[in-house]
Amino acid sequence: MSEDSNETTGPSQDWRFKEKSIAQHPDIKDLLTEREVRPSPVHVAQLIRQGLTEADILAQGQELGYESPEMSLTLTELNNATPYIRKIVDNLAETYGDRRIFFLARDSELLYDAYTTLHPDKEARLLPASMSLLRSDDMKDAKKANDFFNDNGLDDEVVNGDTKKALLMDSGFVGRAGHQIWYLLSQLHGRDFEDVRAQIPIKLVSAYKSEGPPEYKVGDFPPITLRWGEALMDFDSDEELAQSDSFPKVTSLIGPYKNNDRFMDERDPLAHRLSIALQLMPHHNDAFTRLIEKDGHEVAVSGSDAPIRQDVDDVMTEGRDTRQNPSCVNPLAALIVQYRLIKNLLV
Repeated sequence: MSEDSNETTGPSQDWRFKEKSIAQHPDIKDLLTEREVRPSPVHVAQLIRQGLTEADILAQGQELGYESPEMSLTLTELNNATPYIRKIVDNLAETYGDRRIFFLARDSELLYDAYTTLHPDKEARLLPASMSLLRSDDMKDAKKANDFFNDNGLDDEVVNGDTKKALLMDSGFVGRAGHQIWYLLSQLHGRDFEDVRAQIPIKLVSAYKSEGPPEYKVGDFPPITLRWGEALMDFDSDEELAQSDSFPKVTSLIGPYKNNDRFMDERDPLAHRLSIALQLMPHHNDAFTRLIEKDGHEVAVSGSDAPIRQDVDDVMTEGRDTRQNPSCVNPLAALIVQYRLIKNLLV
């Protein structure tokens, strides 16, 4: 986006989300062609208020060569997830509204959209936080890493906690991204790891029980043997899962809900399925892998154009890495999901 864009004021905005006016955006093609720039929820909400329809999105996507995605199950899950997404962001605003909240992309993108839509007076950032980026060689370059965090709002003010507190928010299930961010910030600022962790805690939609998964280690970075984040809230809605399958894609991945799910691993089963549903939603771009310099800023990019998944409802269970849910990249489908969520929240 150009530097001469009209900028909307407010605590949820930063340099990456300078909004173009409708006059500069007579249509939405730019939102689909800028593969490394996810559409701002503020901009999408602005277009919705000016009459943007889902048919408009599909029509202009087709003009760019996109096929209409197969996503009926995905939209069913989005519809079922929306009330819980609202509860999450309302809880965040009430409990942590005095903090600068960093929603970790890509899994928490829809939570960020909802938070900025429903609580525009609160301070929020969407932070690229794929593990492939956080453990990349670029993050071992102190200047690049420091510039990246500063550009995204994880600056001295937050790390040292003099005038501003912060919170990380992710989908689940351990808090590995938070652990890696704390480690990097402690190295960059010469702070004790536990001090940084206490200053910038991480909350999760769903969290494993306290002892965490087996040791997980990559390269030269410290191993993770504990659960670093805690679940934000318990929905206490087990009965709803017993009565209907709110997340059919998730069920195809992990099996149907059972009455003893909560007692097996101490997790809220609805939060667990909601977290997976968020991870399975279509994304605008692939996982972030590296940093590039752009307009004087260190910008996270995926590094390559991932193949666009036409069948968004296919969770691709065959041959998948069981440690990580499959990624679905489809900018058109991602924009439809973002549009539907924001439109429903604006009603």
